[in-house]
Amino acid sequence: MYWVVTTLTTVGYGDYKGFTSPEYVFTYIVEFSGILLFAIILSAFGEILDGESAEGTGDIVENKMEDVDVWLVQLDNSRLSK
Repeated sequence: MYWVVTTLTTVGYGDYKGFTSPEYVFTYIVEFSGILLFAIILSAFGEILDGESAEGTGDIVENKMEDVDVWLVQLDNSRLSK
């Protein structure tokens, strides 16, 4: 289990490794399966976050930029009124 987890996460400390060609091939399969698994997971998170933006919760960066714009206008107006 330890070897599978460290290999799937592509950490691969090297304390357990293969010595024959079939063991190396199996290790490559496990490594690429880990890369594929994490790509699928990250893609799913990206779709979830993208879906939340489209549903009206808004993009955090856009909301903060709008707040900054409002603040700059207020600052400019206060400067002009003095």
